[in-house]
Amino acid sequence: MGMDLWIAIGFIATVATLAFVAGRRLSLSVYQNKPLLLAECLIFSLVFAFGLANRLSWAHAFPTPAALCWANWVPVFLAFSAGLASEVSALRAAWRHGVAGLMSLLAIGFLVLPVLRPQLFPIEVDRAATWKNGVCLQSHEASCGPAAAATLLHQTAMLTSARLTYADGQWATAPLASAERLMADACLTSNQGTSSLGLIRGLRIAVAGSSQQVEVAEQDPGLWMARGQLPNVAVVRFSDDRTSGPVRRLLGTDGEGHAVVVHSRTNDGRWKVADPAVGWRLWDDDHFRRVFTGDAIYLATRE
Repeated sequence: MGMDLWIAIGFIATVATLAFVAGRRLSLSVYQNKPLLLAECLIFSLVFAFGLANRLSWAHAFPTPAALCWANWVPVFLAFSAGLASEVSALRAAWRHGVAGLMSLLAIGFLVLPVLRPQLFPIEVDRAATWKNGVCLQSHEASCGPAAAATLLHQTAMLTSARLTYADGQWATAPLASAERLMADACLTSNQGTSSLGLIRGLRIAVAGSSQQVEVAEQDPGLWMARGQLPNVAVVRFSDDRTSGPVRRLLGTDGEGHAVVVHSRTNDGRWKVADPAVGWRLWDDDHFRRVFTGDAIYLATRE
């Protein structure tokens, strides 16, 4: 695990500790007889964890490969709630300690899970990736994220003069055999999938030192061509996996999805898509807009 992740985790852990102390002091001085704040904090923590965390918008606020850790504020909110619970009079003493301890454990879990997920749920991808007409095919049901990232690097390197490399320094212009495995490591992919900010991490590591930078694309696909946001990695979600072909998962706190590379748009308005599950596909605009989640990442030339 990179030092940048440890620094981010250490900072969030320090803030969480201060939040616990602040919550405990507030509970002792002001809110001891007002348990409503504790309930509100718990609800907000849940909303943040499952609705706001791991959004691509955090990539703008934290322009670093460790954005997935810097944006992980759930431990801070849980630690503050634990501090409130430790002295709230609405709970018996034994319950106060139990609730505070449970929330503290949850805070620790949320703090380290993003970076420990690959160790807790290891993924086995092929050492030699399969490339099909310039598309890196996924070798595991949960490896669509790194496969799509490898495809984006390859396609961008072919379309521009950018000197893009993988983590081991090899150029992305050639369909590299170890591309999927290298990107899986960089993106912190597990057998549960890859988070959106994990994709950001992997791509930022890959473009470090080059003329390219990782950017979040518009949520309206109709703007991509005019704004130079193609090709990009887009997250799609099918309503019925049983009828959608070999759909694979891109999991984090985002829920279930599938990562593809949107390469270009044809003259008749269809989207040319590099699908890690099957290779090249053509999707009409209506279908693509139905399945597109609004999350897309592209590589732009640094200004």
